[in-house]
Formats: sequence, structure tokens, C-alpha cells
Amino acid sequence: MRRANQTLIGDMLCKTTKFFPNKTAIICGNSNITYKELNERVLRFANALFNMDVKNGDRVAVLQDDSIEVIELYFAIPMLGAIYVPLNIKLVSREIVTILNDAEASTLVFGVNYSGEIDSIIPKLKYLKNYICIGDNPKFATNYEELINNSSSIEKEFEVDDDDAAYLIYTSGTTGSPKGALLTHRNMFSNCMACLSVLNIDQDDVFLNLLPLYYMGGLGYVLPRILVGATIIVQGKFIPSMVLKTIEAKNITSTFIVPAMAIFILESPDRSKYKYSSLKTVGYSGAPMPVEILKKAMKMFQCDFVQIYGLTELSCACITYLSPKDHILDGSPKVVAKLESAGRISPTADFKILDKHGYDVRHGEVGEIVVRGQLVCKGYWKQPEMTAKAFEQGWFHTGDLGKLDDDSYLYLVDRNKDMIISGGENIYSKEIEEVLYKHPAVLEAAVIGVPDIKWGEAVKAILVQKPDMSVTEEEIIEFCKGQLARFKKVKSVEFVENLPRTHTGKIQKNVLREKYWKGYEKRIH
Repeated sequence: MRRANQTLIGDMLCKTTKFFPNKTAIICGNSNITYKELNERVLRFANALFNMDVKNGDRVAVLQDDSIEVIELYFAIPMLGAIYVPLNIKLVSREIVTILNDAEASTLVFGVNYSGEIDSIIPKLKYLKNYICIGDNPKFATNYEELINNSSSIEKEFEVDDDDAAYLIYTSGTTGSPKGALLTHRNMFSNCMACLSVLNIDQDDVFLNLLPLYYMGGLGYVLPRILVGATIIVQGKFIPSMVLKTIEAKNITSTFIVPAMAIFILESPDRSKYKYSSLKTVGYSGAPMPVEILKKAMKMFQCDFVQIYGLTELSCACITYLSPKDHILDGSPKVVAKLESAGRISPTADFKILDKHGYDVRHGEVGEIVVRGQLVCKGYWKQPEMTAKAFEQGWFHTGDLGKLDDDSYLYLVDRNKDMIISGGENIYSKEIEEVLYKHPAVLEAAVIGVPDIKWGEAVKAILVQKPDMSVTEEEIIEFCKGQLARFKKVKSVEFVENLPRTHTGKIQKNVLREKYWKGYEKRIH
């Protein structure tokens, strides 16, 4: 038998299985699985990877639509000490190759829908040895189910420490290259404790998962449910009418959304067709929720709302949270104004706000939010300089600017990085600019986020054309389509004669943003 350690990912599931073996753990479409069945399949696949010579610290990448198998892999890969690397299913082939090679992944588990795409990029993959397909496998891959069926379900004592990395989550960097945050078993256990402390989660919870499972939010809000023995409904593709129907049909007690989802749900013509009396808690994160949208959602669902402010590097655990008692529609202006905030500090976090010189700011003053604690990731994969810069003196620098009111509620004001948040997805301008510079007619390019009523922010390209050359907005948008994931695509283009710069030659994006954000109190949407 393995040594029990509840802070290890695999042991979280083993412990829950002992208490709730026959309870339904996951429902996805017409398929469902109990905790006992889930645990057995996880053990079998972990042993299969071990037999394929996957070792502690090896990276195992996953490219698959939301499914029961993805959650199985959440546990099986870290169980033997390997590192789970989720791939965003929206990425194009070029982006997939970049991440697989940077991670030096030795094994790739992919869905049958992606067989053709994987087959086409194999010559470009430098480190991959094992290809495993979920579904009817192509000749170059091993079948996922066969591996499980032919492997033992005996618990082995794998050498795993809670400070070992369990997940390598990629986000784009401001340099234009993707960067991977290394999250340990202890980080993820801290995430679970944070969620349990602020969300209404227990063994009777029926959770509707709407966040993509390749996304840190999906991972971060599924694990605590597994830890307490709740039931998880995997919705798959976000369709507002189906979400509303599922809430009633499955007696959903909790869900988690990003602001763009709230907007589409509120606009659904089916919103009055169903009953939501089973719903106890709606969590939201990914970006600040527009207050008017939040008010409408609260009136529609008539349940507790909880906001969580977290980041991938913090295992998506909450730095601050806005509790149900803070979600007040009718009250004094001061009380209602709290809806604009990100809430107060979580019991599991420690943060402060610093000015540009590294000194604490006073309440009401704006500065950068820095965080420390067990929820903070181990660092960036193969990026020692970036890690050292981001984790100064034990504090992680979020790049987010905020301020505290007199009651110590945090208000997000801006970002000092060039990140755009659209529909809950993080987008970095530099990556898009690199693609734009490949166009023969583009002399200079700057990408910014502009207000968008549905997505929060939309990607806008501001371009200087080369002399004697011409290009249209439609041509630029089409040019970017095949080179960037859809959620990163340019939505609009403006052509200018020159870009504003500092005396050192840096483009002044704050100047470019000004006319689009004029009239908005917050420069984060």
C-alpha cells in the first residue's frame, strides 16, 4: 500500500473513495462514474504510465475535450509523480508544438478528434515518445482504454512529495513566448482549503462545471469537490440554454462562471423557462463582473453569489473573496459599492499593495498587488530570471494594480502588464503583435484591450503601414486567424501614422488605450 498523505493529489481521491465508494462522482452527457470506479481507473492508468517508464518529474501533456477522462488524468498523472500539462483545445498547431517542445513532454494523451492534427505535427515534436489516444486510436498511438484494462489497480508506493510539481499550466508571457507555472501538490491542496473556506461546498453539492477543464479555473474548482465527495456535472461546450436546462434537470446546487457567461445567460431567450430553486451558490471569477450584470444575475438566480480573485500562479485559489453577505442589492451607497470590489483577504492568503518603489501604500492609494503563502506556485518552468523577478523576497508580483478602502476591501484598478481578459481567457498583446509583424504591409504594431459589452475586453490592433503598401482591416483579421487561437483573434484594427513612444522608444500603450477607456472608472473590465 502507498503511504497516505492527504496533501497529495492521488491520495485526495483515495481518501474520498473510502467514504463514498458508490456515490456518483462525475456525470458527463450519458456517462457517469462512481468514486470507486474513478479511483480504480486512475490507479490503473497511473500504473500503465509507470510501466511505460514515465517517471517522477516527467511531463505528460493532455489535449482532449471536457470529459470524464480529463478528470481521471487530473489524478493519475500526478499520482506517480509526473506533471500534468493541459493543452488549450483552442490552440492552433503552431502553438501546440511550441508548448509541447518547451515542456519537453515525453507523453501525450489526446482525444480521437485531434488525431489528424497530432499526426501532422509529429515531425516537429522533439521529445515525445508515447502517444495515447482516447477513442479509436491511429496507428502511431496506444489506446487509452486498452492501457487501463490491461493494467493493475493495485496501489503502488510511488515516490512523491507534496513539494513536487503536479501541474504545469501555460499562460502567454509578455515576451511573446508562453510561460509555464509549476503548481505543486501542496499548492493544489491549499487551493482546496481556500475554496472550502469561502464556497458552500460539501458532500451534498451537485456542481455544474462550466469552465474548460484545460483551464486552471476548471481544474481549481473541480478538485475541492472531489475532496469532499460532491458530484460533478461536466457540461462541455457552453450553451446558455443548456446550462439553464441542466440546472433544473440535475438539481444543480452550485456552479462557477466568468462575466461573459453571465452576460450570455442573461440574454438567453430561455431564461424564464426553467426553475433554479436548487441553486445555492454561484461563484464567479476570471475578471471583475460588471455591477449591472451582477445585479441582474443575482435577481435571476436568487441564491448566494461569491466572487473569487485568483491567478493561475496562485493555483486559482482566492487572494480575496466577496462573500454572500457582501452581495447586497438594497442598502446604503457605501454597502452597495462593495459589489465593485474583489472583497477581503482570504484566510489562506497573505497580500499587500506596493508602490513602484516597493513600499506599502496607504488605504485608498493604488499599487501593485503582491502575494505569498502556500498557494503560490513553485515558479516558472525553465525561466529562472522571470521567476526571480516575479517572486521577489518571497512575494509574488501579480502585475495587477489595486487599492484598499477603509474596510480593507480590495478594488482592482488596472494591470501593469499588457494582459487582456476576454471571456475569462488571458490574452497577451505581445504574442499577437509577433504575428502581426509577419504581415508584409505592417511596419509597427501595438495590441490593446478595449471595452466589450459581452466579452469584457476585445483585442484591438493599432497599426502603422509600410510606405507605399496598403492593407485593410478585414485582411489583417483574416491573416491572424490561422496563426492564433480563436479567443485571441483581432476583433478590430485602427491604422495610424505613428505610435506614441517614451523617450526610450517604448510604445505608450496607456496613451493608446485612453480614448477607448475614457469615461470608464476602471481600466480593467
